[in-house]
Amino acid sequence: MAMMDYGAIAFKNGKLISTNMFTPMEATCGFSDEGSPLPQNQFTFDKNYFVVIGNERMVFGFYKTSVSWWIDQFPNETDPSRRYTVDYRWFDFGEYEKWRRWSKAWFLKNHEGSKGDVTDGELVEFIVKPRNGYFVARLKNSRDEYKVYFGCGVDFSFYKKTRRVNYYRSPEFLLLRWKFDIECFFDRVKSYLRRKPHA
Repeated sequence: MAMMDYGAIAFKNGKLISTNMFTPMEATCGFSDEGSPLPQNQFTFDKNYFVVIGNERMVFGFYKTSVSWWIDQFPNETDPSRRYTVDYRWFDFGEYEKWRRWSKAWFLKNHEGSKGDVTDGELVEFIVKPRNGYFVARLKNSRDEYKVYFGCGVDFSFYKKTRRVNYYRSPEFLLLRWKFDIECFFDRVKSYLRRKPHA
């Protein structure tokens, strides 16, 4: 089972890109920020998340029920605080208790004309939905489409064996739980009978 009952499994253009419970950023993004954090970011993505997706302009990290992102939105901006977008969300507390869909979009500028007008760029859309006790995130840009299952019960090794995402909703887990509950019940009965005074 995944660490602390949580995990993440990532796909890029329909192909599984996760390689283990913790997938190296190099395997999913083509580079690593292990040596130093990305600009305006306080920590590194690599080795701090179950899986990290994206490219040199946008990075999304998944850990437990949270998503963190770093986006180089305005490449010609000289002020780093305006150039980069750094944020995160937890999806199991407060305002996200009874929700069906959360989304956010960014327009990444590629070049700017002499008067500052946008000459080209790309739209990035990020959507998160709850599903059967875990979450499904979808990230789309002009070249790639990512899908990430993340949250409680998501187990990479269980998925590799069975092609099912949520271990806690599987027949295997339910049978083990049922067996455990029955054993606990009979242990409590035996304990009660041993303590009960004989007439």
